[in-house]
Amino acid sequence: DPGREPARPAEVVEAPEQRARINALVEERTRARQQRDWAQADALRAELDALGVIVEDTPAAERQGPE
Repeated sequence: DPGREPARPAEVVEAPEQRARINALVEERTRARQQRDWAQADALRAELDALGVIVEDTPAAERQGPE
């Protein structure tokens, strides 16, 4: 959502297991995008969104942050 500002890291409390899961999903999504598997990348974005993580694709890179 372009109008939404991601929360600052200090405002977010995550269990280490959740952070590991999020990192794995982001890495998997990056690979899917590199392989131009847009359907898989979109599915992973939806899964990240369900975990409260906003993924923003920029021309330079992919950024992630909590909602």
